[in-house]
Amino acid sequence: TVAWAGYALLQKKWPSSLSATARLAAICLGGVVILLPFAAWETQQPGLTVWGLQAAWLVVVAGLVPGLGAYWMYGWAQKLLGASRVAVALYLGPLYAAVVAWVVLGESLGWHHLAGAALILPGVFLVTRKAQGAAQATRQPLPVTRPS
Repeated sequence: TVAWAGYALLQKKWPSSLSATARLAAICLGGVVILLPFAAWETQQPGLTVWGLQAAWLVVVAGLVPGLGAYWMYGWAQKLLGASRVAVALYLGPLYAAVVAWVVLGESLGWHHLAGAALILPGVFLVTRKAQGAAQATRQPLPVTRPS
């Protein structure tokens, strides 16, 4: 979470001349360069499970859809809405995961899901709603005073 917070803050404070897609490609390339030596080392370890074509395909899909897709959407939403508004949406991730697991995998919903929703949803509501006093204050013009 610290790395994610740093990524979100740097994306706003340190704007890039790259498009969202090019920036994502650069981040992914950097990740590959950093992780490649560790992956090479791991392939040399004894007792390594041999992957088949189906396992390789599932890893590629798992990397492309939620990996590339999620980062690209996050960057696009942050550019459109701003870092603070998009960051609030991250708190909804566990709720989305629970609903998808229930619908797709047939997982049962437990009391802990309801307790989590009861804590997350009001928090997201309170952060994203506009205060009534602030909304009224922005509609009224400021008084003009002239020196005598």
